[in-house]
Amino acid sequence: MTDLHDRIGAALAARFADREASIHVEEQIYQGFYTHADQRLLNQFQAGSWEDRLHILDGIQDERARLLGRRLIFLNRPDLLEPTMVETLTSAMRERWRSVDEDTSWTTFAKVEEQLAEIEAEGAMDAAGLAELRAYYDGLR
Repeated sequence: MTDLHDRIGAALAARFADREASIHVEEQIYQGFYTHADQRLLNQFQAGSWEDRLHILDGIQDERARLLGRRLIFLNRPDLLEPTMVETLTSAMRERWRSVDEDTSWTTFAKVEEQLAEIEAEGAMDAAGLAELRAYYDGLR
C-alpha cells in the first residue's frame, strides 16, 4: 500500500507542479500524504485531551498537520499555548479576516459586510439578529 500511496502522491504533485506553493495550509492539501506514523499520531490527536494533543503535535512530522493542530488548539484552548504563539496566531487570523483581495477563498470582513447587506435587503433576518451578527464580527476586528 505504501507504494500505491507514493505513486498517487507523485501523480498529484506532478499535477500541481506548475502551481506556486501556497503559504496557506488549507491550499497545501494535495502536496502529499501523511506518513503512517503521522496517521497514527493524528488518530491519537483526535481522541486525546487538549493537553495531550499539544504534546502529540511534537511528534508529528508533517508541517501541515502540525499547523492545523496548533490552530485547533488555539481556537479551542489558547491558554495551553505560549503567549507569543497566541499573538502570532491571532495576528495571522486578523490579517486574513482583513484581507481586501476579492479572490480569497476564505471569509473576510468585506465579504461578511456584503452578506449582511444581502440578508438585510432580503429581509431574511430581523434587526435584532442583524445587530447581534454585526456585533459579533465587530468583536473579531
